[in-house]
Amino acid sequence: MASITDHEEGGPDPCVSSKDLTKLAGDLGEMQDHLAKQVKRMDEIVDRIETGWRGPAPRRTGRPPRTPYASVK
Repeated sequence: MASITDHEEGGPDPCVSSKDLTKLAGDLGEMQDHLAKQVKRMDEIVDRIETGWRGPAPRRTGRPPRTPYASVK
């Protein structure tokens, strides 16, 4: 695999071709697109869950609701 680091003389590494760099840039672009789509899908799932949520109404007793683990201490 080619390295993208600078060569010992201070210039670009001559072992990395322009074609390899172009492919890498394309791969990075594809990954960004993929991640953006995944984030959008996750947002849509959360929106659907929030829309369909039918949990019990919070109590108005002035104290926090009891959790299943409140008695375990």
